[in-house]
Amino acid sequence: MYAAIYLFRTHPETENEFVKAWEDLTLMIRKYEGSLGSRLHRSEADVREFFAYALWPDGKTYQEAGNNMPPEVEDIRKRMREACEKIETKFTGDVGEDHIIAEPES
Repeated sequence: MYAAIYLFRTHPETENEFVKAWEDLTLMIRKYEGSLGSRLHRSEADVREFFAYALWPDGKTYQEAGNNMPPEVEDIRKRMREACEKIETKFTGDVGEDHIIAEPES
């Protein structure tokens, strides 16, 4: 498995628009590009900062992503760019140790 970690900083008052665009884009990437999905987190230090990590089956799928999206994805990407003053891919790489559980153990 392969992971990408992203940092985002929104413009003032655009947090909700960003979250909606991020969700729409994430679902499109999962549907059309083979991503395993992503999780978005809001920074405790600043309501305008977010971080996300996306999982991919392998690095090849991640590297080749982008060519299978339908034309309407451009509007989603534009909404995301307009909501953010910064979008940065911080890290990419193979997953090493994995101790995340999907559901809390009862």
